[in-house]
Amino acid sequence: MRRRDLLAASAAAVGLAGCTLSGNTTTNTTGNSSPTASETPHHSSPQQTQTASSTVTPTLGGSLNGRPRRISDDIELVEKSNTTVIHAFLDVRKKYEQGIDPRDDPDITALQRVSQNTGVDCIIALKWNFTGNFGNLEAIRVPSAESSYRQALFEYATELLTAIGSSVTTLVLGNEPIWETPDVDLKGQDSTLLSFTRDLNNHLLANYTASDPQVLVGAFNRLYGDYVRKKYEQFYQQLVELFRTDADIDGIDLHVHYNGFQQATTMLAEARDAVPDGTITVSEFSPVWRYKQYIDATLDAFETGSEFADRYEIAPETTITEYYETATDHPQSPQEMADFMEAMPWYNVNFIEDMYEVLDEYDVQLGTVGFLQDTGFRHANLRDDWLPFQINYLFQRGVIDSEDGAHPHYLAEYRNRT
Repeated sequence: MRRRDLLAASAAAVGLAGCTLSGNTTTNTTGNSSPTASETPHHSSPQQTQTASSTVTPTLGGSLNGRPRRISDDIELVEKSNTTVIHAFLDVRKKYEQGIDPRDDPDITALQRVSQNTGVDCIIALKWNFTGNFGNLEAIRVPSAESSYRQALFEYATELLTAIGSSVTTLVLGNEPIWETPDVDLKGQDSTLLSFTRDLNNHLLANYTASDPQVLVGAFNRLYGDYVRKKYEQFYQQLVELFRTDADIDGIDLHVHYNGFQQATTMLAEARDAVPDGTITVSEFSPVWRYKQYIDATLDAFETGSEFADRYEIAPETTITEYYETATDHPQSPQEMADFMEAMPWYNVNFIEDMYEVLDEYDVQLGTVGFLQDTGFRHANLRDDWLPFQINYLFQRGVIDSEDGAHPHYLAEYRNRT
């Protein structure tokens, strides 16, 4: 694995790297009855801390999240979109508990195929899911250093990565640790998860030889909000310190899901303050919390929505969720979906361009956006606490009636940034 030089200047960093977070101005995540000017991009806010000079040109890629198998029948979309990097996370504990042979795992074989057929690089995050919140697993403590289970998980993770092949160019040692780890294992001066992460990296250094990836810690979540940021401040600082003191760790990964756009810029500013000399990737980003706020709104809650409903002869009291439910039963034309998105003031049709600007401002190496909403979305339950990630994906075959389901506003801009 790669080694990097530690820079003496990093010791002077502020924000996450110091004793407290920098406390940049945040935007309220709830309670807005309609979109406001404060939620639109404004990249020169005086609250932002900017890097001295831009040294990195970000690359955009596609995220398959935890189901890379979904790309198996749609590999042509990778080439059509000029995608050069694919992100996925692997639920190591779940796959291990199920006794899945990495050579037969559909997620692994999909990543093999897409890299072999298109030449894409892969950014792979290792998900541990000790809380059992995802995948119907029993909640457990992080295995101790003396545990044979810890060693078994490390060896299995190595097998999974090896099975993918040489296309793994970036490796994230965790997925979303604050959500996937019991709080008791995140606390203390040398938390159990910190030692787990350190030992994992050492194990991979000694045993993983299929590729030579850059190695990141994370992913960090919601650095823009005081509750999460303060609750997990000590653990986040420990991850940053691990990056600073371990020459084999190259930087940090972020998941930037937000409501107001200022939250995204705040989070990038916090991260760059913490690692002024390190690699930053953003393997997930979306305005999902903004979308979540409006899924129960009716079309006629907005003047442009009323006009859209009239044009397409849709009942004006139709909710956003109901509109998407109809689209899963009867996919809409690209033109209608484009008009719907433009008619909704909460939906930013310039999302790709706006996010790329802030990634560029803070020297982010790579950002991967949700890539594929496949036809399986037509069977999704949009009623039980639905988080509308899928309505922001680059390809939406579940609701758009076209050969590829391409997002009518995103694809062209994305192709220019890959």
